[in-house]
Amino acid sequence: MFPGRERVDAPTATRVLLKASCRGRTGAAANLLLNLPQVMAALAAAALIGFVDCRLLILTAAAGCLLPAAGCLLRILPMLSKAGRRTADGPASA
Repeated sequence: MFPGRERVDAPTATRVLLKASCRGRTGAAANLLLNLPQVMAALAAAALIGFVDCRLLILTAAAGCLLPAAGCLLRILPMLSKAGRRTADGPASA
């Protein structure tokens, strides 16, 4: 479809593949799909601030960030300790 190019960005594909009459509608639909989740999250956050104490929201947000980070760290630490071990013959082989 695009000779000599493995990857094509969305605007190029839109210009090449769609008729001119459909481009505006396609762009509007893409913007809606990309922006709607962010708008809904902002609305939900604004509603929560009205009902829940902000300190509890901050603690929940911090836990939501720290728990996945701790999970990643716990998964990476054993790999790092194995990589640092040496045998009598020299560095550890993978």
